[in-house]
Amino acid sequence: MKLRILFQKDSNKALSERFETNLALAVLVFLISISYLVQFAFNPAGAIQGDSHQYGAVQPRNWSLLSFTGDSLRNWPTVLLYLVFASDAAKVFFQFLISFTASFFVLIQINSEFKGKNKLFVSILFSVFVTTPQVMNWNSVLLSESLLISVTLFVFLALRNYVLSAGSKGYWNLLIATYLWCILKTTNLLIMILIFLSIIFIFGLRAVRSSLNLSKIPHFASAFIVMGLVFLTFLNQPNQEFNRDINYRTYAAIAVLTDVNPRAAVLHADLSRVPEMACLEIGDPKSYEFYAAKLGGECQQSKVWMSESFYEWYAKFLIMKPQEAVQLSMVGFIAGNTPVSLYAPHLSVLPKPLQDVFFGERNFALRNLGFEPYGEYETEEYDRSGMEVVVPILIWIGLALSLLLLLVSRKSFRVLLKNNGIRLDYVLLLSGIIGVCMNSVAVPTEWFRENIYFFTLIYLSLIYLIGDFREALRG
Repeated sequence: MKLRILFQKDSNKALSERFETNLALAVLVFLISISYLVQFAFNPAGAIQGDSHQYGAVQPRNWSLLSFTGDSLRNWPTVLLYLVFASDAAKVFFQFLISFTASFFVLIQINSEFKGKNKLFVSILFSVFVTTPQVMNWNSVLLSESLLISVTLFVFLALRNYVLSAGSKGYWNLLIATYLWCILKTTNLLIMILIFLSIIFIFGLRAVRSSLNLSKIPHFASAFIVMGLVFLTFLNQPNQEFNRDINYRTYAAIAVLTDVNPRAAVLHADLSRVPEMACLEIGDPKSYEFYAAKLGGECQQSKVWMSESFYEWYAKFLIMKPQEAVQLSMVGFIAGNTPVSLYAPHLSVLPKPLQDVFFGERNFALRNLGFEPYGEYETEEYDRSGMEVVVPILIWIGLALSLLLLLVSRKSFRVLLKNNGIRLDYVLLLSGIIGVCMNSVAVPTEWFRENIYFFTLIYLSLIYLIGDFREALRG
């Protein structure tokens, strides 16, 4: 009789906890959906940026813009999306739909992996993060950033599922997510290689055993096909010509020269010794438009040199002056808090203190290390006087380091060694940090736009790290 009563109590408790969990999940899904619907209703047509038309955002059904091997101005996932839908409202709505789907799957994964109040805590942190304007607002911008953020969530989920199952499940999900992530921004290939090498080093080959299983030839074949497509795109994309007969590689190099680069003056001092660059009046950094006009006109020798030799020269410059890469990386983290309203207007349902937890109270695009705003946005709204720069991500990263020290101090490192989730969290966190640094150095302009998906990877890893840390201590 007593056993029956105890069993009934345990059963009722389990049902009660399941009901509370499902109710909390429903409330958070409702919060995200309402946030997205409010933003969409506020700005259904989205925002057109300077290179939106390169994605086909204003040229529906112009199939000449589409290529699956990099023979187009932009990579195919975003281009295909924009070519299929004729109206901007349909494109924006579809971006919100993809973003909501990715967020929903993350909540489902959190619900299945974590327990009790820890599950609720992690779910709330994630829900607040994905409804901040700095993340959500990209769904209203007709560029690839919205898809990049959503695909980053899918990559995170696929990696976690694959690694924690020791490679026994989730291979196809991981392959597709990885391909999309690399193809949307081919420089992501370097970060993905780093992630996989780190996983093999930390977890051993057993973490990827399914893909190494000789009995699963389709895995081998599909992996090689995907790698071939990514490398083909990686080789072809930089050679595509924009307006003025300037290719993608050269346009990216121009960004390094402009006065938006906070270290441009130091760069120009060395670059002025290159004879081929004399036509560009190197020595005094100028605007993006100035260099584009020059390279599209009388400075043809400079254009050839920038296309063929600039990045080799730039790499040597950074090796000889590593402090420049460090300073650009630091600015990338600070300027990663550019006001998102510069890209599209937004309306958030979250109270401002919650938004500030992740992206700070005052957000500015920093033009130089003197913390001056972007020149073209010098309005009364972004007055320089009394400027404050609040960068919570530095505090969050400090928290991650503190948790690592605490784990090291407990039970001779055994807690950390036994928890695969924590180890993967740190791998992805470090990968996101390296990604921000890499983008900030390679394209030192529009830091927030270039790095928002890496900030997403960093914060998602941190949120899961907190949850995994709590679970490890309970275990």
